[in-house]
Amino acid sequence: RLQVVGRHNVDNAGAAALMALALGLPLVTERGLERAMSLLHPPPHRMQLLGATSGVLWIDDSKATNVESTAAGVRGLDSPAVVLLGGQAKKDPAGAGLGFGRLAPLMHRHRAVVTFGASGPAIFDELRAAGCPCPLACCSTSSMRDAVRHAREFVLDGDAILLSPGCASFDEFDNFMHRGRVFAEMFQDAKN
Repeated sequence: RLQVVGRHNVDNAGAAALMALALGLPLVTERGLERAMSLLHPPPHRMQLLGATSGVLWIDDSKATNVESTAAGVRGLDSPAVVLLGGQAKKDPAGAGLGFGRLAPLMHRHRAVVTFGASGPAIFDELRAAGCPCPLACCSTSSMRDAVRHAREFVLDGDAILLSPGCASFDEFDNFMHRGRVFAEMFQDAKN
């Protein structure tokens, strides 16, 4: 069984397996690929399932530093989530503000969006202007830690907390890896 989160990751693994089979190499078999697929894990901070606390999955997609990467993660989840968006946003190359309004249609089956960081208020405004259908919350501080605390208030059993910020991390962290490690620490604290 494939141990990845997100339909896009399942699709990528399936495409790689089909390509390997199509090459017709003598050592590549269906059974061998099945076994290999069960050993695959995403790299850190890329739709990485950290685990669960009280029936809630914690997913670290801190590497999602642009709107398109966040869209792939949000679209690929099977369960409702509280989505954490924020940090230091990049200008939309298409000239549509920061571009977060494009995420609004993807949020219809998610529990909430919690924005944070330097661009949190602007992200909140773009989502609201685009008619985001899930409840919105905007943290009053720039801290991701506060955003996670807010997310824990919205999340229900069977949901996920998804850190897929769509932004650079430099307003609060050294880099996306540092941001992901802090999120993982918060998961560990929640387990205890």
